[in-house]
Parts: sequence; structure tokens; C-alpha cells
Amino acid sequence: MGAPFFENFMLDGYMALILETAAVVEPVTLSDVKNYLKIDHSFEDTLIASMITAARVQLETRLGRAFLRQLWSLYLDVVPYDNVINFNVNPVISIEHVAVIDALAVYQNIDTNDYVYDIKSDPAHLKTIKPLPKIHSEYSGLRVQFWAGYGPAASDVPAPIVQAILHLVAFWHENRGPIASGEIHQIPHVILDMIAPFKKIHI
Repeated sequence: MGAPFFENFMLDGYMALILETAAVVEPVTLSDVKNYLKIDHSFEDTLIASMITAARVQLETRLGRAFLRQLWSLYLDVVPYDNVINFNVNPVISIEHVAVIDALAVYQNIDTNDYVYDIKSDPAHLKTIKPLPKIHSEYSGLRVQFWAGYGPAASDVPAPIVQAILHLVAFWHENRGPIASGEIHQIPHVILDMIAPFKKIHI
């Protein structure tokens, strides 16, 4: 399945996110969309399937969320001054490992007792509580690998997000001419209202 647009994207000058394992399903199926649009032919199936992925990716990127279970690697050049690492893809399911690059340019996992984390918060965050081994790289020397998403199945995705994907695919399907010519750039407000409860709140 397609990756969110923040894949391989530098976040703030010293962070980068890499999608390692994508979701194996989409939140909505081709049949869901065809029923929603009242389409009974198959010659647009490939187009509609690509729209489903594109809609999911666009909404994931806008919200900073993974809708379905995905494995991500967060790379940092340095440890933040307060030793706290905030996750830019939520909700976080679990931490796979925290690793630093050694003198042989190989990532070595650090002991799980050397850090604590809170994956119930939004955004989730991790804090190192002991000095890390020396990082032998100027760039991307620290890696945090984690699973994110609401779960592995389409049924795990909140209903408003599913409806937002359906509405966005329908909007694109009905406005293919204007979109192709660059006249429509914004997500309709009704869709933004659907996903508004899932936006991160910055305090």
C-alpha cells in the first residue's frame, strides 16, 4: 500500500522518517467505494483503487497519523536537549527498538532499561534516562523503530476517518477534470470537519 507523503521527509533539520513496512490493506475496499458511488462496471477499478490509496495517504499526512498498522523508523542526528523524542506518526502501538550507530556503521540496540516511553499520549514520546553509547555518525546516528496505527484491520480505523476517505474519493471521482487541470487544490470543508477530532492538539 502507498506510504504517507512524510516518508523519507526531514522533519525539523535533524529528524527523518522512513516507512519500513506499509499497511497490507486499505481502510475502505474497492467494493465499498463502488457501492458508495453506485458504480456497477469494472473498467475504473484500477483508477478507483489508486484514489483510495491517495486519499488515505493525504489524510494520514494531514493528520500526522497512521490509520493502519505500519512499521516506521525515526532517525535523529542528535539526542534532543531534554532527552525527549516526540513521535510524528501516531497513534504508536509499540516500540520495536532504540539503536545507535557504532564505529563499524552498524546500528546497535540499546538496553530497554535506558529509556522510558508513553504511547498513550498524543503525540507519543520517549525519553532516554541513561547516557547513550557514543554515536559514531554525524547524521542519523540514532534510530527509533516503532509500530503505529489504529490496528491491522480496516475495522480498527475510526468510522469518521473511513467516511472521510469515502467522501474524498467521491470528490476526486466526480471532479477529475478540474483536479487534472489544477483548479481544485483544497480538501472540501465537510471532509475536514470529519477528521477535525483527530488533529493533534498542541499545548
